[in-house]
Amino acid sequence: MVSPAFLAAACPELDGEAAEEAEIRRPKKRRLDHGDVAHCGLHSAFQAASCRPGRPWRACRWKRRSDVEPLEAAKPLKQAVDVMEFYAFMWRREGLRRRRELLRLPPEQWTHDTVMARIRLTNVKREDDRTTRVMRKICNRYVDEHPELKMLRRTPMSSWDFNLRLSARWLVFNFALWRAFGTDSFAKSVGFLTNKGWGKVQQDAVVAAAMQRWQMGHFNYTDAYDPSRSNHYDEVRARFRGGAVEVHRLYSRTCASLAGLWQACDEIVEVALTTNSWRSVTQCVMKVTGYGGTGFLAKELVQDLLHTPLFEFWSSHHSRWVSSCVDLNSWCAVGPGARRGLNRLHGRRVNWNAYCDDDRVAHQFLRELRQVFGERDKYWHGSLEGRPVFQLELHDVQFQLCELDKYEREKKKPGQVRPYRPRFNQEAGIAEPEATECSELSAVPQTALPQASRSTEKSGRRTSKPSWGVDEVPPEDTQTEKKINAAFDIFFAEQDRNAAKISKEMGDAGGTGEPDVGSKPD
Repeated sequence: MVSPAFLAAACPELDGEAAEEAEIRRPKKRRLDHGDVAHCGLHSAFQAASCRPGRPWRACRWKRRSDVEPLEAAKPLKQAVDVMEFYAFMWRREGLRRRRELLRLPPEQWTHDTVMARIRLTNVKREDDRTTRVMRKICNRYVDEHPELKMLRRTPMSSWDFNLRLSARWLVFNFALWRAFGTDSFAKSVGFLTNKGWGKVQQDAVVAAAMQRWQMGHFNYTDAYDPSRSNHYDEVRARFRGGAVEVHRLYSRTCASLAGLWQACDEIVEVALTTNSWRSVTQCVMKVTGYGGTGFLAKELVQDLLHTPLFEFWSSHHSRWVSSCVDLNSWCAVGPGARRGLNRLHGRRVNWNAYCDDDRVAHQFLRELRQVFGERDKYWHGSLEGRPVFQLELHDVQFQLCELDKYEREKKKPGQVRPYRPRFNQEAGIAEPEATECSELSAVPQTALPQASRSTEKSGRRTSKPSWGVDEVPPEDTQTEKKINAAFDIFFAEQDRNAAKISKEMGDAGGTGEPDVGSKPD
């Protein structure tokens, strides 16, 4: 039976609390490679025009470091989070999902936790997240259409024909491609690729499909994790500066970066089938360029593969797929977010060794993760909203430690975590076009680069009415969008006036040069 103390922590009475006002902070100045400071005029105009605080400008996209911070450098927190509070947080998060999805209650009845209600948090089970569900549905349809995959684990690799080897390779690569962009809309647009290679022709086809969605008002990159988060910001800024050329460059760079993974797919498949260990497969993926560091991206990819024929075998007796993974609850790569969550539990400075790729640090965080996982039976049992709770896995705890860090950050400094917005295209009945889920992308013109209109590139206004998705601006924010567009019009008009004034002054002085727009006089 759940203890009263746990229930008190899991169900706080927050209705009477004063609403926490968002702290609006001045955006940080971005420092360029040669030491100069970019004043970020566009970012400042965007933040001033919006009604909520923006995300602080980050100067460094990659925080990975190999040097280990000693324990003495971990300054203690003023107030640490104990394990019971962490499991109470998970209990509230799963209760919110059940009231929303299973009981179909109105939003005001989802949770009494005002912090949890206003930010975007992943579900306790990764498989319950919308993007993962979409990717799983596309993959499962492909597996159902290819019954030879049921014999994948029972046939020695030396006896595989070309088609079976290619199918196993695409199980790995499609998830890598979908996660490189990270949105369910992108996964729907490209479907399950069945090409025989990953050259320029195939890359251009994927880029063209992504460009088509961008021209319709959609975004293809997620802002949930790096490096997709950084690309998402560039993708959004391209609405106002850079246009289609900049976005095309981003998409092409992402597709080209997957060439190394394509070459490693055969080795990844072989390790999965011979070891049945997701630790071994994760370490194999980490050797690919772009998947090293703390192993977060490699871990995310292998998590997707755990529910494919690479880690499951078909049981004719039970008529279902059965997992063959041997270390599901004994090992897990601990990403930066989960490390920050563990630091909060142990009262250390939040970012202590969060981005360190040293093996000793990784083992320490894994040991602490196992300790937290070992206490699950004390707090995670019984029923929730009339249904029994599921069995937790080690990765579920790792996953939610990252969400705990987001929750604590939002509670202490509101406005720093992605806000939650309902999926308007579903609730309003706006249907998006269904994408073919097994595609050669042959219908997409591979040489076509969508040309944005001149007015779109200058002012950032959309020329076509978008169908709103989770990563787009919802209909209620149209007034905010108008304010943003007006702010940018004022901003660029001021730049033009300054340029004209400078040009006139230089002309009066006998100069012949014409300064760039936005330049300042010496």
